[in-house]
Amino acid sequence: MIKTKKIRTEVMPICDIVSENHSGLMIPSIQRDYKWGPGHDSDDNLNSAAYVFLEDMIDFYRLRSEEDIYFTGTMIVFEEDGQERTQVMDGQQRWTTITVLMGVLRHLLTKNKIEDYSEKVSEIERTFLTLRDGEPLLMSKKPTDQKSIKFLIEIESYQSVKTAPKSKKNNFNFKRENIRYDGTSINCVMEYFQDRLCREFGIKGTNSDLEKLVDFCNVISEYVYINYSHTHSPS
Repeated sequence: MIKTKKIRTEVMPICDIVSENHSGLMIPSIQRDYKWGPGHDSDDNLNSAAYVFLEDMIDFYRLRSEEDIYFTGTMIVFEEDGQERTQVMDGQQRWTTITVLMGVLRHLLTKNKIEDYSEKVSEIERTFLTLRDGEPLLMSKKPTDQKSIKFLIEIESYQSVKTAPKSKKNNFNFKRENIRYDGTSINCVMEYFQDRLCREFGIKGTNSDLEKLVDFCNVISEYVYINYSHTHSPS
């Protein structure tokens, strides 16, 4: 770990990010909207970063040896006068994608009727999704993204991810495994992640065995690492 008076950098598992940001994270208005997507089966021009990310996570889960870790890149945050939340300078696409993944995992666990996963659900919430006061860990100054993040944090077990709030802008048309995903990037990634995880872990309804899904969640939480830098000034 490198320490100076103005910047601290540390490689840590993604489950430790919340302990570094008790007041939460904010994507400032100067950042672009969320742009990662599941791509398109036959169109390489559409952003497929979220598709690649999830495939990497699944491959890591399938193939990892006991001591393996996965390094997912860099995240830089800064403190700004008058702002309670830590501002995200770099890595907002990546961390938003992680938030979506954990939100979808939580939702799949809450929908299950044959096993009580409330303890694991609570762990996901307090580690990746919400602060102690119930506010989202991640918020965005981009209105469309904020609506989708809020929906994902608050979605109930009886709701579908397909009911996420619509937008008149920042909409895309993606396609994976002959399934079309239309809407904002976050909403499309949300739907795609759910479909892909259900295929991977054989989830066909509310009575499915989710033990492997729980194990996947544990591996991603504990063994996926990020290079985290925290500065006391945007300059």
